[in-house]
Amino acid sequence: MSSFLDKSEAANLLGVKVTEIDEMIRNKEIPHLRIGRNIRFRLSTIQKWAEESRKNLA
Repeated sequence: MSSFLDKSEAANLLGVKVTEIDEMIRNKEIPHLRIGRNIRFRLSTIQKWAEESRKNLA
């Protein structure tokens, strides 16, 4: 797996729909990179973000 994910790969990793990823991007809730017109997610950053999000829910 590449160290960068696209929206569908990030959605699959997090267990959510791509539309939820789009909403999180619009609301600046999820760390992402914009490369030209493309949105990418760094795998290590998303994994850390997901872990922190889970801790905050507990």
